[in-house]
Amino acid sequence: MKKWGRKSIIFLLVVLIFTLAGCGETESERKSTAETNEEGPVELDAFINFTWYSNEEFKGKIPEKITEKTGVTLNVTKAADEKQLGLMIASEELPDIIFTSKELSRLSNPDVSYSYNELIDKGYMPLFDQGEERIMNAKSFSSDDNFYTILSAYGTKEDWDNSPSALLGGPGLIFRQDIYEELGSPELKTTEDFITLLEMVQEKYPEMRPFMFNPIWQFTPFKVAYGVQADGRYTYYSDNNGGIEFGVRSENYLDFLKYANTLYKKGLMTADNFAVKNESDVIGEFNGGRAFAMTWTDGAVVGTDSKLKQNFPEGKAGLITGLETKNDPILVNNQIGWAGVFISKNCKDPEAAARLVDFIYSQEGRELTCFGIEGEDWNRDENGNIVFSDEIIDIRLNNPNKWEAEWNKGFYFGKHLEENVAFGILADSKPTEVNEMVKESSNYYKEIVDINPRLSLIKPKADTDEKIIYDKLVKLFEDEEAKIIMSETEEELTANYNSMIETAINLGMDDLEQRLTEAYQALN
Repeated sequence: MKKWGRKSIIFLLVVLIFTLAGCGETESERKSTAETNEEGPVELDAFINFTWYSNEEFKGKIPEKITEKTGVTLNVTKAADEKQLGLMIASEELPDIIFTSKELSRLSNPDVSYSYNELIDKGYMPLFDQGEERIMNAKSFSSDDNFYTILSAYGTKEDWDNSPSALLGGPGLIFRQDIYEELGSPELKTTEDFITLLEMVQEKYPEMRPFMFNPIWQFTPFKVAYGVQADGRYTYYSDNNGGIEFGVRSENYLDFLKYANTLYKKGLMTADNFAVKNESDVIGEFNGGRAFAMTWTDGAVVGTDSKLKQNFPEGKAGLITGLETKNDPILVNNQIGWAGVFISKNCKDPEAAARLVDFIYSQEGRELTCFGIEGEDWNRDENGNIVFSDEIIDIRLNNPNKWEAEWNKGFYFGKHLEENVAFGILADSKPTEVNEMVKESSNYYKEIVDINPRLSLIKPKADTDEKIIYDKLVKLFEDEEAKIIMSETEEELTANYNSMIETAINLGMDDLEQRLTEAYQALN
């Protein structure tokens, strides 16, 4: 596996120093709004569209610093379920700002949200400097030529190449390492080995669910292992001829379905898992000792290990990386980013909201929200390398609850690669067993990843015929995948699969793939 050399790390940090130097004059001239606002901070209502979000209040050292810099504080509401935001949009009852990875197209609408263009033109976002590619990406969600958000965690191939210490996150298959060792640490190289392990758990711990899939991450680790080329759960990929096809067409996808079907028929996962809509429900089952394995992100194994130990002092969370199949694994990363902040047309003070967003997306804001407070939590050494304090290293690696409660890094709306850089530095600072797992997973994904941002630029735009067809297809795939996986026999599975493809073609899949192919080839 590739190791990051000292020269590469120094290069990254030199780049960061020059970036900071470039921003320094502008930011040094920018007075703290709190210093000039005698009436005190502006309170905005914020909706966090993630049921699993760790923080429900805008309190802690990092939020306090954000308020000091922007003059804004937040009254936070966390989503109760996956449908809440859609209902809020339909009823026109949106709060001041929304942070979400869903409903991006519906929110990228001039009747629903302020465009960033408009706010920049008014001079509300003087620090804004996000680059053409990020803006093009954000524009892909709107039907006009405006952009209404900037997605966090976005990175180009160049960004990743220039950030050697950053850990490339990916889907994770987290399991109970302590139980695995108790069972004799059986061989665990292939997807078939994983089934054998689950059967051992099923026999010895009949009260425990052998495997649960996260409703967001679904079966992604297995799809990667089976080489399903999909940017997301079902969507398109580029074939060897430069064309675009939906991932469901491939033989690799059919192989994956047969594998998932085996998990179901053997009772290693249950039908009611398909009805679970909130990630927190699955995480709770695992942390409560009622599930042996689950899908999530690979980096989540660190916090999961800590929280598991709160319930089971001898418990250990592990991460299974790189299960082998007959296919070549692949992780398609279209670099579209993760989630964005929208400023609704209901916002009581769009200037204050824009000021908050502008700061958090700035270099200073990203470092604050991802690293902590400079001078207290971290500094730079004589070579420009970031050095975390011993206290922060200990807290972030061993006491995530304290980090979340007292620092509250949850409001990282604008994070770029800094969070991934921080994880890499922390992992190097204290190479614990779970940190080594995350680094191994990151290196694995770096070996197989296909970074292709052009895929994000050809997404069908909102309110177009292509988008209507696209949404119908994704809904079909989502519904039918569950039905296919729960087939009673392989013959039934094949028939259900063929039926899904036929329905997709009738909905316009062939025509949409042709249009996407033309758009994709036009970018070359």
